[in-house]
Amino acid sequence: MRPIILLAVLCCCVLTVAPAKAQHCPPIWESYLSRISIEHDAKTRAIDLKVKYSKLGGRAMPKYQIYLLAYLEQNERRVPAPLPADFIDKQVVRVLHTQAVERNADGSYDFALRLNANELAKKFIEHGRLTEKDRKNPGGWGYYEESFRLAIFIPFLEDRTYSVLENLPEDRHECNYLQERALLFQPLPYSLGIHFGRVGGGQLAEGEYSIRINQAKSR
Repeated sequence: MRPIILLAVLCCCVLTVAPAKAQHCPPIWESYLSRISIEHDAKTRAIDLKVKYSKLGGRAMPKYQIYLLAYLEQNERRVPAPLPADFIDKQVVRVLHTQAVERNADGSYDFALRLNANELAKKFIEHGRLTEKDRKNPGGWGYYEESFRLAIFIPFLEDRTYSVLENLPEDRHECNYLQERALLFQPLPYSLGIHFGRVGGGQLAEGEYSIRINQAKSR
């Protein structure tokens, strides 16, 4: 009986120690945008976007790569692209900007970007393949019928498809116990539309555009 008892004790030890070894870094308990701010500067027709990314648990990584994505509202169900495709379907999503964000003293990560509204509108028109049939111009107050959404995407550092900047940390391992596809993917609560002609109290030149910002509505 002694060999059987010894074997049973060894099995209990393995079962007890194995999970402890597997938990070699803490799980990520929280991953979200703790602050979102967007402001339209009417004088310069620029859009100032600021977000703060917060994370509880995981490893204290010094940097992450952050993406600002844009896509037609009608395609929101296709973002992110379903598996087994890559996270970003380039036929649906336009990458407006990407950069590294550094860890603050409080453990969060700040991201701020100023967007030129006219250039942004032209990118939307090109990406959405919008044409004359997509335009309305009642009384000179011109606009495109289709609106766009913005989203923030932060891949895991181990993601070699999207964490690609040269100045990212060399040690990239972070225990993704839930096998999430991204550290963060969060659509911003705004709907962006394109205006031309008469806008506000002024008249835009031919070929010039302005961006209208409104709350995003559930479909």
